[in-house]
Amino acid sequence: MEKGVVKQQRDIAVVTTEIKDICAQAQRMMLIYAVEIGRRLVEAKEILPHGEWGEWLKNEVQFSQSTANKHMQIFKKFGSTQVSLFGAELNSETFTNLSYSQALKLLAVPDDEVEEFVKENNVSELSTRELDKLIKERDAAVAAAEQAADMEERMNAALARAEESDKEREKAELSVKGLETSISELNTKLDKAKADVKKYKDLAKNPEIPKDKLLELKKEAESAAAESKAKEIEEAIKKTKDKLSKAEEARRTAEAEADKAKLEIENLKKQVLMADPAVTEFKAQFNTAQDTMNKMITAFKGINDAAMQGRFKQAVSAMFDKYRGEFGL
Repeated sequence: MEKGVVKQQRDIAVVTTEIKDICAQAQRMMLIYAVEIGRRLVEAKEILPHGEWGEWLKNEVQFSQSTANKHMQIFKKFGSTQVSLFGAELNSETFTNLSYSQALKLLAVPDDEVEEFVKENNVSELSTRELDKLIKERDAAVAAAEQAADMEERMNAALARAEESDKEREKAELSVKGLETSISELNTKLDKAKADVKKYKDLAKNPEIPKDKLLELKKEAESAAAESKAKEIEEAIKKTKDKLSKAEEARRTAEAEADKAKLEIENLKKQVLMADPAVTEFKAQFNTAQDTMNKMITAFKGINDAAMQGRFKQAVSAMFDKYRGEFGL
């Protein structure tokens, strides 16, 4: 340095920016290098005989299996399948400004979603911590959506079962009513048949009836026919009652199935509500508000100054009026 010349110091903000820019460039170059290393690792794995991959990694390139897998994944997700005349390239301009660290984080995003994810969230401007948080939020949203879809599918199945059970119950109820009518009609016929039997028997014993043999035979035949008819009707009633019992059992089973399906629907609806982050957050805040309100009431009751109590009452009333409107009450 020449004597008397004072070196002018640069602004620290400028130096800081330059360092950050160089680091960012280095990270982007690291991504390109990782893609190209991954490309060649994929090629090497295809060349090597089965069983030699692990030893080759260890002895020839000093890569762990984990490191090699990451490089190959980065190549498959971000690398162009063709090497251009200008050297290595990424498979989309969307990834041009990504750093190696960001690319590693993005391995967790499905291949068919990663480009859109990078575009929508301006990933190149995020720190790895911010990106990690964003990916976790995305995973949570996907899991919640899948859970909601599964619940909806189960709910629709439960609704279908409930509807089918209602139909079966209606059929069973109609069957019961029809069988009850049949029993009533059969009992009426049975009573008439038994009355006919009694009438014929009484006529046969009546001394005033002529003892004409043909007439007696006729009466006996009619009496026998009536008795046979009564037995047939009794048997029909027994069978009808058996059917009635089975129909009633079917109705009870259908009702129980319908109730079970409806209960499952209600439980699924509750699960869907609980899966909603907004509902979960509201419940948590509501419980906190209740706890705070109880503490406020306890503190309020301990205030001995009537004027101060009056001011607090006005403040609480105004607060309730404000929030009542927010909730549409």
